[in-house]
Amino acid sequence: MELIQTNDMLADQSKHAERFLKLDHTQFINVQMRKDEVLNEHHSKETVIIIVRKGRVEFNFEGKKTIVTTENVLKMEPNEIHDVLALEDTDFIIIKAD
Repeated sequence: MELIQTNDMLADQSKHAERFLKLDHTQFINVQMRKDEVLNEHHSKETVIIIVRKGRVEFNFEGKKTIVTTENVLKMEPNEIHDVLALEDTDFIIIKAD
């Protein structure tokens, strides 16, 4: 058993991303963003799962916008081009699996 801390970093800085665990073919990344902050257009080679722990974020897939909250989970296929907008202060987990 291992308990891993993912502390609130927004008190000291704006956007924050940190990989907190890597298993064989899976990475776990904590991302924290202040309201209106943006992650510019990018993609991942892996399948990605987004789990929001606090707040709401908007994923824009080349014009198709999807809002992710604490009440849903987003699954992205490899190489899906997207950008991200924090609609409010947000904390989410990215799970990348290849």
